[in-house]
Amino acid sequence: MTTAPVRTSHLSPAEVAEVLELARAAGDADGTYPLSEHVVLHVRHGGDRPAIHLVIRDRGQLVGYAHVDTTDVVEGASAELVVHPMFRRRGLGRALVVAATGAAAEHDPAGRLRLWAHGDHPSASALALSLGFRRVRVLYQMRRSLFAPIDPPVLPSGVALRAFVPGQDDERWVAVNARAFAGHPEQGRWT
Repeated sequence: MTTAPVRTSHLSPAEVAEVLELARAAGDADGTYPLSEHVVLHVRHGGDRPAIHLVIRDRGQLVGYAHVDTTDVVEGASAELVVHPMFRRRGLGRALVVAATGAAAEHDPAGRLRLWAHGDHPSASALALSLGFRRVRVLYQMRRSLFAPIDPPVLPSGVALRAFVPGQDDERWVAVNARAFAGHPEQGRWT
């Protein structure tokens, strides 16, 4: 097995199926699907022209994959990657990140690359930190059944709840939002 990723700008239908199966296997093992909907749509349907796919194979089997998106000229390239659970701890994730960093540098003189890690897997975090990346954002996805009843809220004494009133609540809403998201790169700057 070689740990050097092979780079391509297009995946064949067979490769698409392999990437999705690899992601499914990792998701089953980790409890979190490793690729965003954005990347899955790009894998399935082609996506942007400058997208870069990095693949690692072992005896023909796809065991590592990274998607590098170089279209964001403001924030720089982003990458998502996955390594088959049976092939982890062999340097494949590191090889994919290093190759993604090189690919990003070709498109951005500043050499910026953002890594997305779904599920906050400890090994993914450790790998990113060991390669000089730092955590700048944490996203939470919250869900509830649309069929389960919603209990009415229990409000403290003296608190009233009403709908937002445009023209009346705007300034206070922006101020509360700025305080609540002071450390958030986008939300905290609303005016």
